[in-house]
Amino acid sequence: MRHSFIILLILLSFESVAQRFSGNHLGGYSGVYGIQDNPATFVNKKPKWDINVLGTGIHLYNQYGYIKDQSLLSLMGSKGIVDANDSIPSNFDPNTQALFYAKPYSSPIDALLFNASVNLPGAVFKIGNFSFGAFANMRAHMDNQDLPILLNRSKIKDLQNLNAYTFNPTTTNAMLWGELGFNFGYRHELDNGNFLGLGVNAKYLVGYESAFFHLNSDYDVLKTGDTFLSNAVNADMGFASGASTKSNDYEFGARGTGFGLDLGAEYLIPNKDENSASIHYMKFGIAIKDLGGVNFSNNTETHKFVTNQRFAIESNITNQKANNYTVVKRLSQRIFNDSLASKTSSSYTMYLPTSINLHWDYNFRPDFYINAFLSRGVSSLKTQLTAPSVLMVGARYEKRWFEGGMNMNLVNDKWFGVGAYLRLGVLTIGSDHINTIFFAQPEFVGTDVYMSLKIMPFGLEGEKEKAADRFYNGGSKRSRCYTYR
Repeated sequence: MRHSFIILLILLSFESVAQRFSGNHLGGYSGVYGIQDNPATFVNKKPKWDINVLGTGIHLYNQYGYIKDQSLLSLMGSKGIVDANDSIPSNFDPNTQALFYAKPYSSPIDALLFNASVNLPGAVFKIGNFSFGAFANMRAHMDNQDLPILLNRSKIKDLQNLNAYTFNPTTTNAMLWGELGFNFGYRHELDNGNFLGLGVNAKYLVGYESAFFHLNSDYDVLKTGDTFLSNAVNADMGFASGASTKSNDYEFGARGTGFGLDLGAEYLIPNKDENSASIHYMKFGIAIKDLGGVNFSNNTETHKFVTNQRFAIESNITNQKANNYTVVKRLSQRIFNDSLASKTSSSYTMYLPTSINLHWDYNFRPDFYINAFLSRGVSSLKTQLTAPSVLMVGARYEKRWFEGGMNMNLVNDKWFGVGAYLRLGVLTIGSDHINTIFFAQPEFVGTDVYMSLKIMPFGLEGEKEKAADRFYNGGSKRSRCYTYR
């Protein structure tokens, strides 16, 4: 088997999660990125303003298989990946090739995700106790819950005639969209001298592509030659695409619009350490991210396939298509004897990958911080994308023009990683699984890397005052007597 096919197989089973990326979202200079995790954070930071030029990140993880004894660096270049499930090829060269092993599964493969974004130019600024900002992103997401066992490589390979097979229930949702967000934040001093920050992001969404497939019950099939016989099916599917209904052509464009919200709060205990430049001694935050969805109505169809009648589907159903929608019409014809009977609607809504985010940050000595972050996906609707779950603990050293940090994290309660990042003025680079980049892994299942380029502020708020007093400017209830070094 050629290595190009194996690479494609791995990519199709990869999980890409736009997770915390701590170097972009956590520190006192996170700015535009910080408000997208929690819209209440910027009113509690030192800079008066922050401008993002460009940022991106990719995080790959798969549960389908692994590459043996490799790292990202060892795989770069022209190294080929060969299939080693049956046996190691006799001509295998460890200096130029790597071995791929598909994992055997006896139960459904869960949490197969793809989630990536490109962060376009944006800005946020502060006036007194208020923050205002705008940001723009392009985002793509695909997730599958309970990937059928039959899609395991070894199961597909062993398909035999006159044997019965069962697809277990599964749900797949996908969307490509753009968003333009506007931030508003406000901080309020409490009677105990601590501060409460509140914030909201209102987002206008433009959907470009979307699809879903829901198998609602077990689907039993019998393979006879190139035909699959079935007695019953209960499935829903839909798609909004630039694929032409009259030909096999494709044209990219907007297929729907919608609105989204992020809501956040942050409780801050001020820093009274004369030797610290940090505004806070400790702070706690909570946010609900990605409420809302996109309603697709342009070049959009939904279909329902529910029957208890016996039907047959030939493997050549995809051959010689007159247009991009031919296959769906053929399926309807096979099941209902009517090529249009399955269509139920010309619109549907795909909902955003909602999550609840919690964070804690502690300035335990001048310029040194420890932190914790927890994000859990909340998915309750059938056509809703599923956000990944992340648990992270870390520490960082933070100065105005330099910052470095490390963390330990767990993704989807399964994949452990060691992360590190470095900020040199305007440029941040890092990885939350840096061990997979530089060190060979017995089972290399994924990696990630991220970066951002920003314009840093020329001055901080009240730069000659103590950090805590700079923060209090703009309506404090009581006078302060601290001096700033």
